[in-house]
Amino acid sequence: QGRVGGRFEQGLTWALLSDLAGLVALALLAWVIVLSTRLRPLERLFGGLDRLYRWHHLLGGLVVGLAVAHPFALMLHGAGRWADAGLGLLWFDQGWAVAFGQIALYIMVPLLAVTFVARMHHETFVWVQRVLGLVMLPAALHAVTVGGAVARSVPLRIAVIVVAAAGLTAYVGHTLLGRLLVRRLPYRVLGVLAPEAEPLRFDPGQFAFLTFARPSGIQPHPFSIASAPEEDQLRFVIKAVGDHTRRMSAVAAGGQGRLEGPYGGFSYRYWPHRRQIWVAGGIGIAPFLSMARSLRPGDPPVLLYYCVHHRGEAVFADELRQIERKCPAFSLRVLAEDIDGPPTAALVNPEGAEA
Repeated sequence: QGRVGGRFEQGLTWALLSDLAGLVALALLAWVIVLSTRLRPLERLFGGLDRLYRWHHLLGGLVVGLAVAHPFALMLHGAGRWADAGLGLLWFDQGWAVAFGQIALYIMVPLLAVTFVARMHHETFVWVQRVLGLVMLPAALHAVTVGGAVARSVPLRIAVIVVAAAGLTAYVGHTLLGRLLVRRLPYRVLGVLAPEAEPLRFDPGQFAFLTFARPSGIQPHPFSIASAPEEDQLRFVIKAVGDHTRRMSAVAAGGQGRLEGPYGGFSYRYWPHRRQIWVAGGIGIAPFLSMARSLRPGDPPVLLYYCVHHRGEAVFADELRQIERKCPAFSLRVLAEDIDGPPTAALVNPEGAEA
C-alpha cells in the first residue's frame, strides 16, 4: 500500500473511508442548511415544504452518523497505536486542523441527537437549528487544513470550498441577516393584517410564515391564509393549541407582523377537475375559507364537507352559507360527529349528509 504520509502511514482502507465520511457529512450539512432557508424554488423542487422538511430531517440524521463515523474510522486506522492515533483524537492536543473538526463534532452531534429524541418548544428548536449552522465554519476549516484527500486534490479542495461557501451563505443570509434570501413583508395587526407596503401575492389555499415584533421570541410559524387573494387585508384562523399559538394572543392591535411566503400547492386552481369535493375538519377549514371566498362564475362545482365534533364547533358555517347563497357553484354540508357519526367514505359523497 505504500507510504502516503501523515495519518496514512499504515494502510489506506480506513483512512479513505474516514475521508469519504467526513466529506459527505460536510456536503450534506451544507445541503441541510440550504434547505432550512425555505426558498420557494426548493419548495417546488421537493413538491412542498412537508416533503422538504422530511428530507431535511433525514439528511440531518445522515450528517450525525457520518460525522461520528469520520473519527471512528480514523481510530480503526490507528489500531495498535491508540495512544497517539486513536483515543488521542478525542482530546484537543492534535493541533488546530484537528481541533476545528473536534469543535464541529462536539457541537453538532449532541444538538442533533437532542432534536431527534427530545420534544422541545418550537422556539427552542429554531434556536438549536441556528446554532447548528455555526458548525459549518469549523467543519469547513477542518476539511481544508487537516490534510488527507483534500490536501492532495486541487479539484476536491475547490469543491469543498464551494460547498462550504453555499452553506455559509445560506446560513448568513437566512439566519443572521434575515431578509437577504427570504423576503418578509411588513403588515399591521388590525384584527386582521393590513399591508404596510407591498401586499402578499398568493393563490387561495396557500399558507405563509407569520411572526410578530411583540411579544419577542415568537419565531416564524406557518398558518393557512383564510382570505381571498383579491381582498385588501389578510385573515388567519389560529387555534390556541400550544405554547406558540397561546403567546400570539398577547399580540396587541397596531403591532407589526411580518409574512414570509406564500407556500404550498393546496389550491383548487391547481386541479383542473370539472367537479371537486372538499373535506375539512376543525381548524383545517382555514384554506377552504380562502378557496370558497375566491370562487367565481365559471369555476367548477364544489361541495364542501365541514366536519366537526358537534355543531357548535362549526364557527364558520354562517360565513360559508353566505358564500353558498351568492355562488351557485358552491355547496356546503356540515357533518357533526355527535349527530352524523364519524365521517366515512359512505357518508362523504355528493348525495350524502344534509346541511
